[in-house]
Amino acid sequence: MSRQYTKEIKQRMPTLPNPRFEPLIELISNREAVIEGSKGIVEYSDTLIDINCKCFILRFEGFNLTIKSLAAECISVSGNITQISFLQCEV
Repeated sequence: MSRQYTKEIKQRMPTLPNPRFEPLIELISNREAVIEGSKGIVEYSDTLIDINCKCFILRFEGFNLTIKSLAAECISVSGNITQISFLQCEV
């Protein structure tokens, strides 16, 4: 690939959000989700997980849901994810 072509592609690519201000959500099929930039877990059961993401609540619904890993601002949800919702935070 030529340098000019690579430069043109980079110019057309959208910039990724800054994880310090907006959460990054990575999905691996419907079996796992990794959320960086979270503020903690709001609700947790094997069918529903709500995660505080600063400006909204990220809701995972499904079955056999578990928190696979929990770090400072990174949470990994695994199981059979059937629905993802973005809920407005109450002020």
